[in-house]
Amino acid sequence: MSPGSSGVAKVKSEGLPPLLPLKLIKRNGLRWLNLVKYGVGIILIYILLRLRTFKISEHTHLQSLSDPAIVWEFLADFNNMKTLNPTIIDFEIISDGGPQNDWSYTVRYSEFLHNAPSIQNTITADFHVKKEENDLYTIASTHTTCFFHSVYCVRAWGHFEISKSRKTTAGVDILEEVTFECPPIFFWFCHQEASFQRQQIKENLINYYDKLSTRQLMQGS
Repeated sequence: MSPGSSGVAKVKSEGLPPLLPLKLIKRNGLRWLNLVKYGVGIILIYILLRLRTFKISEHTHLQSLSDPAIVWEFLADFNNMKTLNPTIIDFEIISDGGPQNDWSYTVRYSEFLHNAPSIQNTITADFHVKKEENDLYTIASTHTTCFFHSVYCVRAWGHFEISKSRKTTAGVDILEEVTFECPPIFFWFCHQEASFQRQQIKENLINYYDKLSTRQLMQGS
């Protein structure tokens, strides 16, 4: 090859990487940018909607009663729970079985939100009703509410303990504990709903047995 030929220049040009079109670079850059945006969005949604558990409790004393079994049977009947909890709209018993002192049932019920009455939820709940030792009566329940075709579900666990009063010679003590799942961003809303229902159940239960006791006294006089 003669010195004047362009062979050396050709060898150098063959060793360089091919240049990408500018449009292709921009398109790939936008694609990666969109992927990053989607990824950040998914992470934010997870942080905002991830579930945490919270717990509240309510104690009720019924002075007019002495037999905790009466209150236990009353609370175990979901017909009465609809009366005690004004947010419950309707319900359907799906299954029911077991011996009298240790039985279970499943119910599907609908309720509206106290702070947003236009919003209604459908909930499936499993109840376990049991007479324990030493005149202790319990009602344990698991409530499941699902959204977006059951893709996103939240649960709540309820537990009633009904017993003779340990502080007074007469009366029945009722302890209700509720543990519920809720995204931290909606904690105030969830807590307000759970607290309202607990307070309503307590007040309506006291009023029911106060009126019942008054009627019995009037009939006996």
